[in-house]
Amino acid sequence: MANYGWKPGVSVHAGKYGGMRYFITDAVKAADVLLHHWPVRAPKGQKHLVARLTLLKCLEGKCDAERARQAFIEAAEEAGILAR
Repeated sequence: MANYGWKPGVSVHAGKYGGMRYFITDAVKAADVLLHHWPVRAPKGQKHLVARLTLLKCLEGKCDAERARQAFIEAAEEAGILAR
């Protein structure tokens, strides 16, 4: 079984209006946030697409969790939802 977990975790402000804080520690949860909990006002730019594709590869066992983590962070930064 592939290792989808990562450390350190990544916090983002997500949910429909960005009012919920999510603490992401694995590719499965990151994919869920990207697909189902991305704020409606947050842009879905190029880095969002790259993160989705990278996470899919990770879930298929074709890339490592750290690469997926970095792609998720870049998408969150691009959208302005990364919590610090």
